[in-house]
Amino acid sequence: MRLWNAIIPYGDRVFRRNFALNVGNGALSALGDAFTNSVVMTSFVSQLTSSNVLVALLVQIKDGGWFLPQFFIAPAVERAPLKIVLYRRTTMLRVVAWALIVAMALLITDKGALLIGYSVCISFVALSAGMAGLPWQTITAKIIPARHRGHLFGMRQFTGSILGIFGSAMLALILSGGMGLTFPRNYALIFGLAAISFLVAYAMFGRSIEPPDPPVATQTSLRSMVNHAGTILRTNSRYRAFLVLRGLLFLGNASVPFITVYARRGLGADDGYIGAIAVLTIVVGLLTNLMWGRIVDRLGAPRAGGFIALSGLAATLIVAALALARPDPQLALLLLLVPFSLSTMATTGIGVVGSPMLMEIVPADDRVRYFGLTNTVLGLLMLSTSAVGAIGDQSGYGALFAICAVAFLAALFFARRLRAPAPTGER
Repeated sequence: MRLWNAIIPYGDRVFRRNFALNVGNGALSALGDAFTNSVVMTSFVSQLTSSNVLVALLVQIKDGGWFLPQFFIAPAVERAPLKIVLYRRTTMLRVVAWALIVAMALLITDKGALLIGYSVCISFVALSAGMAGLPWQTITAKIIPARHRGHLFGMRQFTGSILGIFGSAMLALILSGGMGLTFPRNYALIFGLAAISFLVAYAMFGRSIEPPDPPVATQTSLRSMVNHAGTILRTNSRYRAFLVLRGLLFLGNASVPFITVYARRGLGADDGYIGAIAVLTIVVGLLTNLMWGRIVDRLGAPRAGGFIALSGLAATLIVAALALARPDPQLALLLLLVPFSLSTMATTGIGVVGSPMLMEIVPADDRVRYFGLTNTVLGLLMLSTSAVGAIGDQSGYGALFAICAVAFLAALFFARRLRAPAPTGER
C-alpha cells in the first residue's frame, strides 16, 4: 500500500483512477513510440524508396502531423461539454490505420504499392492523433490538479522509459534476425506490437472520468482565431524569434533520419546494426530526458535551446566530415555511434524544452490561442523541412549535413535573443 501511495497521490477514488489511467496511457504510448522511433521508421521507408525527399517526409509526418489539426479543431473542442467523447472517436481510427499497415507489410510484395499504402495510413495516423491531442491536453488539465501534474508527467516518463527499454530489446531481437523474419515481415511484427501498445494506451485514457463543462457563453469562431493569430505574429517579436528558433531546430534535426539512411546506403549497415542503434538511441533518450529537465530548471529554457543547437551542430558536422572523407565503412559505422547519440540528445531536448520555452514567453491570459497557433505552425515547419532530402538527392550527404549544421548554428543566435526580455509594450 505504501508503494501504491508513492505512485499515486492521495485523493478520492475518481482522482486516483484518473491518475492511474493517465500514467498507464503514457507508459504504453511510450512503448509504442519505442517500436516506431525514427531509426526504425527511416530504415523501413528507405527500403521502399530511393528518394531522400520521401524518406524525410514520411518520417516527419509521423511526428509532425500531430501538430497540424490543433489550431483548426480548437473551436469544436471548446464547444464540446465532454472532450473525452472526441478522444474516444479517434481511438479506433488510429488503431485500424496501424492494423492496415501491418496487413500491408505482410501481404504486399510490391515495394511501390507498399510505399503508397504506408504513406496514406501513416498520414491518417498522424492527423487523427493530432485531433486527439487537444482533447487529451484539455482533459488532463481538467482532471489532474496543478499540484499533481509534475508528479503525473514524471511517472509517465519513468514508466514509459522502463517499457521503452523492453521495446528496444525486442527491436534488437527482431531486426537482428532472431525471430527468423525477413523484410518486410520483421517490420510487420514491430508495427503489430506498436499497434497493440497504442490500442491499450488509448483505451486506458478513454476510460477516464471527466466532469462536463458548462455551455460556452461565447463561442470562438475559426475566423476570429485566424485574425487573432495575425495580430500575435505582427506584434510579438519574442514569439516570432521563438518560432524561428524552433523552425531552425526542426531544419537541423531533419538530418536525423539521414544518419540512418547514410549508414544503410552509404556504408552497408544491415538490420542487426540498425537494431543496435535503436537500442542506443532509446537508452540515450532515457538518460538525457532528466538532463534536459535539470538544465531547464537551472538555466532556463532559452539557454537549454542553445545547448540543444550545440548538440545537433556537433552531430551534423561529424557526419558531414565522414561523408566527405569516405573512411573505411566499418570504421565509419563505429564512429557514427557518436552522432547517433548526439542527435538523440538534440531530439530529446527539443521535446523536453519546447513547452517550457513557449510558456516562458506567452501571456498567461492568452495561452489557449498561442498554443493552438504554435502547434499548427510548428507542424507545417516540421513537414517543410523534409525538403532537405532534395539536397541529399542532388548534392550528396555531405551537403545535406552541412546545410543542417548551418541551421543549428543559426539557432544558437535566436536562442540568445530569447534570453533577453521582451521590449516594453510587447505582449
